[in-house]
Amino acid sequence: MVASAGLKPTHDLRVQLVNHRDGRRSYVVLDFVSGSVHGRADKFLSSFREGTQRTYAYHLVDHLRWLAANASITIQDLTRYLALCGSQHYGPLGTPWRANPLGDSALAMRAACLKGYYLDLTARENVNAELGTAQGARLLGARRHSKGRQLRPGRPRQAGQLDCLAD
Repeated sequence: MVASAGLKPTHDLRVQLVNHRDGRRSYVVLDFVSGSVHGRADKFLSSFREGTQRTYAYHLVDHLRWLAANASITIQDLTRYLALCGSQHYGPLGTPWRANPLGDSALAMRAACLKGYYLDLTARENVNAELGTAQGARLLGARRHSKGRQLRPGRPRQAGQLDCLAD
């Protein structure tokens, strides 16, 4: 099991802009019903700047809503979720999660966000330590491009392949 929701499906999550006194802005995931900030998401988002926080917050809200509707999940469920986010039609994986499917670059961004979120979760809260150790070893052992992207000699990218899930 990768994660457990901890939210009831009736809870509504949204992204909230926070204006700080010093002029900075940040984004948090807010539980609309209780008015509380989603703690795990806040810890993850706080390490990024405004633009990344905003992008990742919207991806996390969508994922956390899906997670609340699905109780507990495995890696296979996460992969299925990402496929359903980009799906236009009902298929063997199920009903599309979104009315308007995400494009390839948005799916790659969502996959990177979720990978970072779950790696952060395993590191901070020791949730599913095996997954964190396995993913951390893959990240540390891989060569990196000067701009931080993974280099994979001998593995050409195929259309529709999400690189950050293959790490």
